[in-house]
Amino acid sequence: MKQTISTSGSGRERPFGASLAFLGLDQKPRLSEDGEADATLKTMLARSAAPGDTLARLFGSVVSEYLSDDERARIEKGKSTPIIGRDREADEILDTPVRIKGKTPVLIAPPGSKSTIARPAVQRAIAGEYPRSKPYRRMLECSHWVAITPSRLMTLTNTNNAAGRKQAVERFFDAALAIERREKIRIVVFIDDFHTFDADQVEALTPYMDSDTRGVSIVGACGADKFNLAFKDNANFVRRIRQIPVVEFSDEESLRILEQSWLPRIETRYGVAFSRRARAPLVKLGAALHPDGGKIDAGLKMAIDLAIHCLRHAGPIEGPVAVGEEDAYSFFKARTGYPVNPFNPEELAGYLRALDAAIGAEIVGQERMRRDLLHLFQDVIVGSKKDMGVIALLGPTGTGKSQIAKLLARHGFNNPRALLRIDMTEYRSHDSSLNKLFGAVGGLDDRFRRTAPIGGIPSGREGAHIPIR
Repeated sequence: MKQTISTSGSGRERPFGASLAFLGLDQKPRLSEDGEADATLKTMLARSAAPGDTLARLFGSVVSEYLSDDERARIEKGKSTPIIGRDREADEILDTPVRIKGKTPVLIAPPGSKSTIARPAVQRAIAGEYPRSKPYRRMLECSHWVAITPSRLMTLTNTNNAAGRKQAVERFFDAALAIERREKIRIVVFIDDFHTFDADQVEALTPYMDSDTRGVSIVGACGADKFNLAFKDNANFVRRIRQIPVVEFSDEESLRILEQSWLPRIETRYGVAFSRRARAPLVKLGAALHPDGGKIDAGLKMAIDLAIHCLRHAGPIEGPVAVGEEDAYSFFKARTGYPVNPFNPEELAGYLRALDAAIGAEIVGQERMRRDLLHLFQDVIVGSKKDMGVIALLGPTGTGKSQIAKLLARHGFNNPRALLRIDMTEYRSHDSSLNKLFGAVGGLDDRFRRTAPIGGIPSGREGAHIPIR
């Protein structure tokens, strides 16, 4: 009987052997038509390039990663890691190129997850995990995946004008087509930061997306807001694209995926053992420390940093170093400078009550001002607010506007230098005095890097002549 498994989210049954091929459990490489094992793209380019042939050099100067080559190398070394939970997105990536129209998939994904999601599609293409009908085989059977960015295309031109930008796109994709014909393969180009294509590059790229004679397999990736902003006025280009939305995992799903993939490798590599209670806050704490990435990526970084932190502070012991819940929270407090564990409700509530009392002891009244400022402060330290919070304290001189910010820095972080105070009366005209705020050496950027403040207070805003947009 032929054993099959069904992968969650895909709705398809796949041969058991094929589903494990990308893990290196199937040791038989796929064969090309002449009976030889599939060669890497780098090997093909080096073997087939004639003296003076610039195709390989031109093509390689733009490629940042040879995704298929790298994955095959990981399989040979037994280091290939399955990407869990992205079956639907991987299937849609492989389904889209066989469409007659709209055959350019673009992953609309949160930060930190786009290139990771492309990997399972590469793994399945290598393992033959796709329908064995003719359209799929024609597009994927001899496919080699590479990664580029729009900015790297500019290495192919010496002029940064409309003609030069168009020429760079055309030179790269013409070279890809020529290599495809010469090697009898299919090249799939993964383009991260897809939204950074400008109008001239988009105009040059469009003919390669749907043409039967000049068609190139392209997979794009960018964020939703950036995609809409970049292409909102170009409906002709958007209709050639199939947007694949990527939903961020919940904290619980992200932790489950980490436990099934990365955490065992981290424990083995660093000789540590995460307790059950230490694993639970990894994603939450990681997201607070690394708010610009995806949850899984943030949890992974948190786990690695925590393992290294525990190794540094562990004494000479035999066996794995135990990593507990208190280790996770103490590391988080040390990294952020917070004097409290923001994810312990009782400890946080007591801390905020003590902070309110300390501020209220020096400022008479102003309960509403204290309440609103502490509420924003709580959002920041808990990590529920990724963007900067802004409060405008309005009132006459002597009501405690500047003093409450100073007290927050002193009592909230036990560090008066955690606040950067700007006297706006110094900026009364549009002269060189503004250089202290914007971009000049020794200006605001340098001071932020040195003191790492949690907030800034522009004092005397009415005395400045700086427009606020």
